[in-house]
Amino acid sequence: MVLLETKSADLTSLLQDPERKRRYVRALFDRVAPAYDRFTRWFSYGMDGAWKRELAAALASRIPSGATVIDLACGTGDLGRALRSVRADVRILGTDLSAGMLHHARRRDSSAVLAVADMTSLPLPDGAADAVLAGYAFRNAPDPRVAVRESARILKAGGWLASLDFYLPEASIWRTLFLAYLKAAGSIYGWCWHRNPACYAYIASSLELFVTAAQFASLLREHGFEYCEVRRKLEGGIAIHLARRAV
Repeated sequence: MVLLETKSADLTSLLQDPERKRRYVRALFDRVAPAYDRFTRWFSYGMDGAWKRELAAALASRIPSGATVIDLACGTGDLGRALRSVRADVRILGTDLSAGMLHHARRRDSSAVLAVADMTSLPLPDGAADAVLAGYAFRNAPDPRVAVRESARILKAGGWLASLDFYLPEASIWRTLFLAYLKAAGSIYGWCWHRNPACYAYIASSLELFVTAAQFASLLREHGFEYCEVRRKLEGGIAIHLARRAV
């Protein structure tokens, strides 16, 4: 895939252009889909599963019976399955830009309801969802600000957004070390598993252009969320956000 053979400086420029980022992210996740679940476990030293279970449990305690949940950038459906394991009554629609990721989601759960969709332009009416679930989603959106606005649009008044993602640590020394680790480890995993260091070094590149957990909470409030709980992990390098759309 020529698209993924991109130098660091070129990738930084590419990720600032929504349309080019959309194409790159789709191609990237189509390529890594077969190994994605193993990668997240190895890369997080097993912590990823615990974070997802915590997020699922937190959302499960906040949504009504029979809730409609939109799982943004659902990937292989890990997070949706975690939610369904504690709330079998919910209806989940998984959306992702990558058909390759959805293929593996279907292989893991043939009953899953899935659709290829861009989180900045969802084919859903206003107020269609009781909740939005987002695992490593907004950082990968073609335009994160537009994706937050779109999430607010499809949520009912009083609906919940539950997000897990990487964020820029606020402490400058830890930020430097965290980004250096992500870049080095991502390059090693990318080379070992795909013969392409850029595959997972992308995480650091995308994060350098993203925000802190506090800034993301402010972005949510700017787009109609009246309450936001932030649970920081790894000194703010990872965070869970639980936000309620204004009534």
